Amino acid sequence: DEMKLPTIFLILLISSLAIFALLFNASSRLPKGFNNILAHFFEVPLVTAIPPNNCFVAGRSPKYSKALERCLGNRRQGANSKKFFLLGDSHAQHLFPLAEKFAKSTNRSMRFVNFQSGEFGIRSLIGNLGKIPPDFQYVIDDAQAGDILAISFHRGRLNSSRDKHLPLHIAVKPNSGTKNFIANLSVILSALTKKGVHTVLLLDTPLMKSITTSETCALQIKITGNSVCKITKHQDLHTRWRQEYAFSELKRSIPQIAIWDPLEVIYSVSDDFDVVDSNNIYLMRDWNHVTGKTLSTLEPSFFSLMSKFNPERPTDPSSAK
Repeated sequence: DEMKLPTIFLILLISSLAIFALLFNASSRLPKGFNNILAHFFEVPLVTAIPPNNCFVAGRSPKYSKALERCLGNRRQGANSKKFFLLGDSHAQHLFPLAEKFAKSTNRSMRFVNFQSGEFGIRSLIGNLGKIPPDFQYVIDDAQAGDILAISFHRGRLNSSRDKHLPLHIAVKPNSGTKNFIANLSVILSALTKKGVHTVLLLDTPLMKSITTSETCALQIKITGNSVCKITKHQDLHTRWRQEYAFSELKRSIPQIAIWDPLEVIYSVSDDFDVVDSNNIYLMRDWNHVTGKTLSTLEPSFFSLMSKFNPERPTDPSSAK
């Protein structure tokens, strides 16, 4: 009996460690609602969600015309006032605070909308050849010379799987969605360029290696110094190839288009990128949306490019609240 207690204790200890190891490694692969269990237990701070925006329109709205007018129309302060339009998907929304700050610093009216429906925006441009989506048509009709249109979307929309990286050993080529996107957007941007509208195509921000919450990977970094989220520059650029190709082709046919690349800034210090920085401050809200901390890092580069479209230099970014 005296030998049984140490044996039982050892078995319980080994079992506990095995369960912990299993949860630690498997938690990043569980559904999002469950994979923060250990992170909560170890008191890993929660990352903040993308700021809500009432122009993020979910589902099919029969009143989309009202949403277009509310989110993209009006609000010119005078005959010579300018607008900053931001279109795309949730990747436009996570860049909204940065775009809005620039717009305010240059006295522009910030206009944004994102419809979660295939008949609108990027989804339509990729899936429906020869059709201009209602949100882009609205901008064509409403925009004036000197306005800015910025477009941002998840690079995975041009791949077979939105959130998975492409194997490095496979060469990436343009697919039908990429060709549709180029053909459709070329018509739109040609019309806007003739009106004197400045277009900026915003290349995608990082896509982490694993589809999991940032809290889970922050826990892994806290305990082991590494995480399954960490992505390399080489892999990130490989998966983004189709988007870069599409933007380059558009600029080749319409030289007035500008292209902004946030990865030039993000990978300027290291060829690796993870969900938190060296001070454990979150850089990613999840596997594909950046935090305010990352936006602050990108701000000088963003402002530098956008300011080229203003007759006067913008005010100090720090003064734009």
